[in-house]
Amino acid sequence: TILAESNKIDSLTALVFKETSSIGLRYFPVNRQVLKRKKLNVKVMGETISIKTAEFEGKLINIQPEFSDCKKAADKKGVPLKRIMEMAINEFSSIKKG
Repeated sequence: TILAESNKIDSLTALVFKETSSIGLRYFPVNRQVLKRKKLNVKVMGETISIKTAEFEGKLINIQPEFSDCKKAADKKGVPLKRIMEMAINEFSSIKKG
């Protein structure tokens, strides 16, 4: 499956036929709905972690720390990645409550 903008059909078709064993393609328009997103930073053990949030009907429904930021902090501080991610979410939650 390839999802792309319609103006890229010709170049992607050429790429698929040149680089794969595919002998045919189907394509059709696809609709997409996206949630309202925000991005902000929190500090965890002195390291900056980017947090992505998503809202639906004005309510926060998803909080996700940026993996690469968490991995970098975990490696630098010698702390498990999962713990850094938990700490980032907790820090975000405490900021939102305060």
